[in-house]
Amino acid sequence: MLLVVNDRMLMGERGINGAASNAVMGVVVGVTMVLGVSAVIRAAATAAGAPLPDERFLLVAAAGVTGVLAVPVARGARQGRKRGG
Repeated sequence: MLLVVNDRMLMGERGINGAASNAVMGVVVGVTMVLGVSAVIRAAATAAGAPLPDERFLLVAAAGVTGVLAVPVARGARQGRKRGG
């Protein structure tokens, strides 16, 4: 979604998001990713019969995965904004 709303070829010059909208969307996506990744880690631990990791580990691991995944998305959004439409 972030890539599409920042692509000038798809949305036109006036249709792309501004910096404030992108910042809010980034926070929402980041929080959603952290919650989702921590749930996947808990589910994997339960399925494997392992003890559940503590909350600090979950937060750090989920934030790390989210940060790694955010880099290519941010680059793609930036490239879409630069393209002429």
